[in-house]
Amino acid sequence: MKYRPPPIEPQIKGNERRLVDVRKPIFIDGSSSKHRLTKQESIKSKRFLWSCLSSDDPSNKYCQKDMSESPKLRLPPNALKVGAVYDFSLTVTSRSDPRNRKTTTQKIKGTAKTCFTPQILCRRNCNLGVYAPLDSVHLIPNCDDCPGKVKRYEWWLLDPGLPPYLESSHKYLIIHTNEPIVHIRLRVWVRGNRWADAFYTLRRNNGPQNGTCTINPRLGVESLSMFEINCPGFESPFRPITFRYMVSYAVVATNVPYSRIVIPLPATEIVMISICDAIDMCVEKTIRVKVLALDKGIISGIDDVMENVPNLLQHGHWNRAYIRAIAATTFLDLSIDGFELYSYLEGLYASTGSQLEQITSVAAHMLIQLHPIDFRGAIVMADLFQIMGDTFLEIALDHEWLHRQGYFSLSAMHMFFMSLLGQKTQSHSNAMCSLHNPACMNLQRIDLEKPFVIKFDPLILERVNSWLMSTWFLYRCIFFLGVIATQRHHPYDDAMTIYQSGIAYQINVTEVTQNAQDIKLKTIDHIHLIKISTKLLFELKQRLNHSTILLQVISQQNFHNIYWWYPDPLPSKTSVLIVHAYSPVMFFRSAKEFQLKNPLVYKTNITQFNDQSFNQYMTNNSIQNSTEVHIYSLMLNHKAMLAVRIVNCSELMYVKMRLHRWPTLGQIRQQACRITPDMKGKRIWMANSCERCPAYVAIHKPGEIRYKNDEEDTLKPRGMAKGNKSHRAPNVRKNSDYVDYENEEVVKEVDYLNYSILLEIYQCNIWMNRSLDPGWSEEFCTTTFEHSRGSSVQCTCYTLGALSSRIFPISTELFVEHIPVPTFVFNMTLLVFFVLLCLLLIFKWLLHLNIISAYLRNPEFLQCDMSMAKSDPSFRDGPEILVVIVTGGQEFAGTTSNIKFYLKSPHRQQTSYQITQDPGHPKLVRNSTIKITVPRGHIYIPTRLALRLVPNGRYPSWYCRSIIVVDLKFKVQQLFLVESWIDRKSHMQFMRSKYFTYGSYRRSPKYTWCKRFRTRVEQLYVSWYLINAITGPSQSKAGGIIMNRFERTCVWICKTAITLVVVTLYFGKHTVQSIQEETRQNIENGLQVNLVAFLGFYAFVIGLLVHLLFEVVILRWIWPET
Repeated sequence: MKYRPPPIEPQIKGNERRLVDVRKPIFIDGSSSKHRLTKQESIKSKRFLWSCLSSDDPSNKYCQKDMSESPKLRLPPNALKVGAVYDFSLTVTSRSDPRNRKTTTQKIKGTAKTCFTPQILCRRNCNLGVYAPLDSVHLIPNCDDCPGKVKRYEWWLLDPGLPPYLESSHKYLIIHTNEPIVHIRLRVWVRGNRWADAFYTLRRNNGPQNGTCTINPRLGVESLSMFEINCPGFESPFRPITFRYMVSYAVVATNVPYSRIVIPLPATEIVMISICDAIDMCVEKTIRVKVLALDKGIISGIDDVMENVPNLLQHGHWNRAYIRAIAATTFLDLSIDGFELYSYLEGLYASTGSQLEQITSVAAHMLIQLHPIDFRGAIVMADLFQIMGDTFLEIALDHEWLHRQGYFSLSAMHMFFMSLLGQKTQSHSNAMCSLHNPACMNLQRIDLEKPFVIKFDPLILERVNSWLMSTWFLYRCIFFLGVIATQRHHPYDDAMTIYQSGIAYQINVTEVTQNAQDIKLKTIDHIHLIKISTKLLFELKQRLNHSTILLQVISQQNFHNIYWWYPDPLPSKTSVLIVHAYSPVMFFRSAKEFQLKNPLVYKTNITQFNDQSFNQYMTNNSIQNSTEVHIYSLMLNHKAMLAVRIVNCSELMYVKMRLHRWPTLGQIRQQACRITPDMKGKRIWMANSCERCPAYVAIHKPGEIRYKNDEEDTLKPRGMAKGNKSHRAPNVRKNSDYVDYENEEVVKEVDYLNYSILLEIYQCNIWMNRSLDPGWSEEFCTTTFEHSRGSSVQCTCYTLGALSSRIFPISTELFVEHIPVPTFVFNMTLLVFFVLLCLLLIFKWLLHLNIISAYLRNPEFLQCDMSMAKSDPSFRDGPEILVVIVTGGQEFAGTTSNIKFYLKSPHRQQTSYQITQDPGHPKLVRNSTIKITVPRGHIYIPTRLALRLVPNGRYPSWYCRSIIVVDLKFKVQQLFLVESWIDRKSHMQFMRSKYFTYGSYRRSPKYTWCKRFRTRVEQLYVSWYLINAITGPSQSKAGGIIMNRFERTCVWICKTAITLVVVTLYFGKHTVQSIQEETRQNIENGLQVNLVAFLGFYAFVIGLLVHLLFEVVILRWIWPET
């Protein structure tokens, strides 16, 4: 049933009575009369008939019956008499339907003074001169011929028997009254103290009267028994009359145009009937009846109740099908029952407000029975919400008029849906982290116990999609509920509010005029404060094509919102704010239309966000003295705010926050916030306006410095006092950008600084209903902080929709920096260590000075004592063969196993030898040269070589670089470049060599610079600092010097000590410096290639110099004869 105003409504400009200046032409205008049977207003669709009657001037030819059919009357000057009263009547008839006609009157009094005509226009609850006491009356003034700007408006109420009294001095009049007749006078004041009056009379509409209601039978069973309800005799001048039937917990039928109806009823004892006329004035009647609930012992389940529902829907018996669905909801226990009930309603199509209210009632009963609802139940609710959303769209486009109680019932039930679906009924799904999420990045950096990447789980995906569908379709219904609200709410109305289980719903309507000002709107749960600027109001007025703007505002507290199921990497608190804007003629239809040029600003009260559950992420630490600085590093997302919440601190401390780089020591001491123990619960804020970037929080314990000065010797803190002004030390230094530390002495500190902080990230987000990646996005919103009463986060969003203020604890990584003590003296520890090592070396050299020559031998005839050559008994004695074996410098290139090699000369027998090693004192170590002499046997150069490893040692392979076979008799040698790994599984084939040192066949291998460099680096650099310097060959590379193990150990220690001391003194800090320079980047963010290159180059050069000192200068100076 759709509400339509009366088709014909005649209107005469100037309302009921007015004064006119008879000396000038008089205009009586009836062109503003309404004809609502046509789509567009047109004078051609109406027939006008003017008549006039005057007892003061009955013979006036300009005051006669049926005097004109023009929309406007123009009377010449002096056509009326001064002081005479004329009663003009206008009858408007529809040309298309002559039965539709209405008449209105206006009394005109002639005067000889200049006059103007104000007019009272009806805005709400005043059509046809009647009002409904259920709503307020809205009247506004209009004056087309006022001489100049109106200075003042006065609205007077003229009650019979009482003196007139001033009701309002505003431009508009809004009154709530219950009087049978209300007489209103508008007095308009203009310049020169001139005024004019307009009169308006309203009569109370009492609704349909003189009727009664009966029901038969008075006893029955729900959904099975048929009841006849009859309400005859109701009369009203404003037809048609409609009927609405309800029980205490559900609607039965609404907008029924018949006084008699036969329907089934749900279980109840009372039936409430609302009888309404065409201008929405209703009266209530109540009848008693006994309707019994279905006996579950007789009815087995949902199938028995819903069996005939598809057939009833197919034949148009909507009410009977609806009552059966209501009865069937009592049999719901599990989600699968919800699927079974919905299967009978699948494919349901509804297109009227009555059907929408009935479906919503079924959904409410299902949700009550299925609560607490799981994700399977959410799928059932999503299907019902989808049907409801489609019905909402139908009646919104058709501008259907809902019953008053039906509209409020729909609003209440949808808030009930949000309330129940906003309760957490399942544990959170595992967070599917993405690389663009800073919380996930921080989790990955600190390597928490929970896995950063989870395996694909179809069940998790199904749960998320189920809740997403249910939330989205419910959100769609609530949006269209705002569209329907534009027919019910008007400017200057009291805001409609519903506050239920943490859900605050309100409707505010404003009129955007030229004098519009900024609007501050506070949600009824006192969580959000919305600021709507004048520019935004005019933007909405232009885009919605109407001066009346309706705002739908829904606030969901942080512990109770419909997006609780969204999986966050860390537990978060989300306070949701949904804001939509509509006008009576238009609403936004796409996400792009929701975007704004002028932002919506809202503040969120965060005093309720101090959740104790966040304390498990609290950081507890201690700082021993003022030379220690704790720096926490984390990633901060775009347009987010980082807060340091002070949980506890034992004494004064400095807290400094900075983006991109570590804060310097000067910034900490001069710009940091001073935190005292009594500031527990306070927050320190920092906003990020960049893309994702690192953020740092530095905590420092301020130390006290004693200044050595002849004039004063007082304790002064470092830097300037910041933050708490009540804590200020005397005699603070000025111009403290540069500090002379030569006259400072650090006072020893005894107490530790114990502190507990919680790092929190605040974000203003918008919910993105993406099917593949739903969630909160920082797009369109910027987060700032405002210091006002209490603490609040301010969000600036360039869009409407589901907005939020979110807070979640953040995981951080701790760096501890130590500030060097102010001194210009070198650290003596390394220097003393170096001197002691040098003295030890000199002492050892003096003890071995006289016997050191015993270690000098000719390297050509060096024979390894630990190696033993085995030969065939058929060998003949003869000149020996010298074999020189060179091992590689790679890691694990040596071996403790025995080595067997074979030599075979042309046309001679094969000769084999085995090198037997002591595993405790091996000779074939890495980067070494071994020389042994073996019997000649059948060996003559040129020969061939093969190698084999006997698996009896600890290392399964060894790397042979080359082997030289020297014939000491004929003074010739042959070089074999092996350069391969020999292991227990391999048996090399005989290899030939083309490198000789005699005759025309003399030939040496040519090495490239790469191979020479690699070999030399292995010999001189890589093996120098490792263990080969101690266990390596006893022969030195310079002059054939032989040293024992202890002496070689001393050389290695001295080399290492010298290099360490030189590098430390060169790169170390000699004076007090900042924690880091302004231009230094955090190492965690990128590798400082230049610093690594410089350090490597200097260490290499220093190493070469130290090696040159030992191998060349010292040894050749000690033994110059070598």
